[in-house]
Amino acid sequence: MTSFYIGCENGTFGEDCSSLCGHCKEGGDYCDVVSGACPGVCQAGWVGQNCDEACVGGWFGENCRQSCGRCDRGQPCDKISGICHSGCQPGFTGPDCKMGCENGTFGKDCSSVCGHCKQGVSCEVVSGACPGRCQAGWVGQNCDRACVGGWFGENCRQTCGRCDRGQPCDKISGICHSGCQPGFTGPDCKMECRGGTYGRNCLSKCGRCGDDVPCDHVTGSCPGTCALESYGSRCDVDAKVLPEKANCVTNCGSDETKAGKNYGLGNNKADRIKKKFAEICVLFVITSLVLFL
Repeated sequence: MTSFYIGCENGTFGEDCSSLCGHCKEGGDYCDVVSGACPGVCQAGWVGQNCDEACVGGWFGENCRQSCGRCDRGQPCDKISGICHSGCQPGFTGPDCKMGCENGTFGKDCSSVCGHCKQGVSCEVVSGACPGRCQAGWVGQNCDRACVGGWFGENCRQTCGRCDRGQPCDKISGICHSGCQPGFTGPDCKMECRGGTYGRNCLSKCGRCGDDVPCDHVTGSCPGTCALESYGSRCDVDAKVLPEKANCVTNCGSDETKAGKNYGLGNNKADRIKKKFAEICVLFVITSLVLFL
């Protein structure tokens, strides 16, 4: 049986014009009426002599020479435009998913914000991990966890000082914005009161502790005895203003017992010796008088 090719029309070719032309770029719907070959190149998204083979394997465009972007779940992009209709993989954006996240963002649809990477460098666009160290006051792979539990600084390795009422210090600088506990001073409240001071803001002056030892920097109490002519738990009361304390030696009151041996206006041990000597002298005189009579 003999086949005839008489000017196939409407984009057909071959025996009895029963085959459809491929996606020829030039000539529109017309191809070689015998072989079906396109007279020029193929339309975008198609290859082959007859332009009837769609792009595969992550390729698109004219002659399937352009690679697809990071389409979500490995789905193919549009074979003509390269658009990822399934969306992008985490860390990528744009219609063709070829643009990495920018402006300090990462993850799915670039909707997550990077942590506090040191020197403001951008984080990794997929996981959000910082490429180097964290800024002071932050820890974690993504540098998104603030220092807690009385720690501050780079990698949260420095301990806070004695902030008032147990409040945390500044996680970056270590400064106690709430002020210091009694007995401590300085921006970070790490310095004990000095120079004979104690208490809140080191504004209270120590009493007269024995041997010139410093008082307790928190309470102001003297660790040992009081200096002469001073008494009280802080040795801050002058015995001269209270005559009844002048001859006090021991058990002079709950706030005075500790410093008892140094209460009074002079050296109490010497006073006791003098008193004893006087008693002996009086006894000697009385005895002599009795014997003489």
